[in-house]
Amino acid sequence: MQGRLKPSSKPEAELWDRLMKAWNGEEIALHRALAVEYTTKYPENVWGWVALADVLSAIALYGEARRALKKAQQLAPPEARGDILLQWGHHYRTKQNLNAAATWYRKAVAERPDTNSLVFLGTILAKQGEFAEAKRCHRRAIKLSTSTPDEAFYNLGLILRAEEKYAAALDAFDEAIIIDPQYAVAKRARDDIRQFLKRKGTA
Repeated sequence: MQGRLKPSSKPEAELWDRLMKAWNGEEIALHRALAVEYTTKYPENVWGWVALADVLSAIALYGEARRALKKAQQLAPPEARGDILLQWGHHYRTKQNLNAAATWYRKAVAERPDTNSLVFLGTILAKQGEFAEAKRCHRRAIKLSTSTPDEAFYNLGLILRAEEKYAAALDAFDEAIIIDPQYAVAKRARDDIRQFLKRKGTA
């Protein structure tokens, strides 16, 4: 049976809104309870299972999370398959299985290459020390810009900083901050390099 992606009634939409508020607010207990309620009442909606899988992964109920994701994958129409593949990557990233996370993020990129999927893949590759491929992912994410690429610039800057390519890293952090002037971690990373270069110059 093919699933659906949108609420089909006012009560479902209201429950979904409550679930999203809990999810975005990181209210774990409420998120879990509402996701269980939602998937019980509306089991044909793909995103209900994704919401349930996410909170179950967050509390280390990995077997239950996988069952929820498998249900979402079975229901997902073609246009949602890339998102479900990303969710598998998130699941294994939460479980700290970087190899499995990278495998699923690669599948997501192959299914639907976009800024979001490439940033996730690049981030995992960087954690594995695969800097060259990670940089390619982030640069491709920036080039595609299917969504705002501030995170791609920031992550690229982190890799360049690790490689001691400080001028290029500063440029990347600057680009991230131009896109999002409130990007606090990018500002801290930029300030770190500026302070280091200042001390080095006066040593």
